[in-house]
Amino acid sequence: MAFQFPASPILNQTYTPVAGVTYTFNGTGWALTTSAYYTQAQADARYIQLTAEGAANGVAQLDSGVKVPIAQLPAGTASGLATLDAGGKVTGAQLPSAPTIQVKTSGSGTYTTPAGCRALRVRMVGGGVSGEVGGATQTAGTAGG
Repeated sequence: MAFQFPASPILNQTYTPVAGVTYTFNGTGWALTTSAYYTQAQADARYIQLTAEGAANGVAQLDSGVKVPIAQLPAGTASGLATLDAGGKVTGAQLPSAPTIQVKTSGSGTYTTPAGCRALRVRMVGGGVSGEVGGATQTAGTAGG
């Protein structure tokens, strides 16, 4: 790679032909005043060390298809990959719990909101006037409250 240094430099003039490399004119020629190389600490901070590949708390390797191999993904955890049973299906223990369903018929009692409930879906069936269903007045409320 050839650089085009200034033709008529003055003493202590600097020239930076590429990022990270600086030359200074010393009166007779151009002297390299900065290194194009990183210190070990700079290199460590900028690049991933080979010993971190595929290691715990390191970085995953890539397979020939440029994908993370299944063996390097955590299995059966909330943030990982579900494990499959012999039939190739996710086991029931790894699925979210089914919603609580309570059916109330007219005049059958009160509904208790389960702990941790974030939403309620209510379907009212039947007649009534002015918000009354089966003789009970329906009041809007907040789930869990």
